[in-house]
Amino acid sequence: DEDLQAYEYKPMRNVDNIGPAGAINSNVLDMAQWLRLQLGRGEYEGRRLISEENLRETWATQIDITESVGYGMGWIIREWEGQPVIEHGGNVSGFSAQVAMLPESNLGFVLLTNASASPLPPQAINMVWGTLLKEETTDTGGATADYEPYLGKYIANFGQFQDTVFTVLVQNDRLAVDVPGQQVFELKEPDEEGKWYFAISNEVAVSFERDESDNVISMKMYQAGMVFDLPREGFEIAPDIPLEELQKYLGSYRSEQLGVTVEVLVQNNRLAADIPGQMVYELYPPDEE
Repeated sequence: DEDLQAYEYKPMRNVDNIGPAGAINSNVLDMAQWLRLQLGRGEYEGRRLISEENLRETWATQIDITESVGYGMGWIIREWEGQPVIEHGGNVSGFSAQVAMLPESNLGFVLLTNASASPLPPQAINMVWGTLLKEETTDTGGATADYEPYLGKYIANFGQFQDTVFTVLVQNDRLAVDVPGQQVFELKEPDEEGKWYFAISNEVAVSFERDESDNVISMKMYQAGMVFDLPREGFEIAPDIPLEELQKYLGSYRSEQLGVTVEVLVQNNRLAADIPGQMVYELYPPDEE
């Protein structure tokens, strides 16, 4: 039971060498005031502290990360439902943080957690935006749809989930996913790509894979730009590469520069990398390079 599991206490690390990125200590009350300064375009409680021109410059893209994501001066810039999002997050041992703003809607968000790494902060942003800004949908799901092929248990091994059962069920005439420790997320009807988006957020979706006999054998979860495979209970994901060919890569890889040891292993019949303080990342087969 993950709600009863023990967690290891980790003493504070000296992070002076990454001071600009990870050595600021704060709390949600102070961070809320800082967000007020940001959303006030440099003005706080009637007093101008930073010129609006200079503040907006920090929000401007300086480097393109992808076609839709840029990096400003300490900020990641992207869009949500056509609005610019100004955000950044990160973690050090024992702590994760996420800060985000929708300046056009005058909304700010901060979430601080006592965990070294968690998928919750970045995903919570879009759930909050969706809850506060999206109008209630008239889509009531597929009351007459046949959800039976999808119902059942799927095994998650990513992030904080280790052999955790996600249950697909029907709630309020909609297909839904019960995520342990979180809630039951109702799904919208699938789009043309077969993705069922969470009703409360267009940033998380699932799809289902079938075998040659048309049986649903796995569920894919799409979030934070990553794709996670959850095999259905009783099924295995077919290996992309024969397992015997993967054996030569297994073992421990040490980086003295980073001070970490990465374990390379097999998970879900795929080569995977277990990075301390983060998660086990399953790997796709190599490309031509």
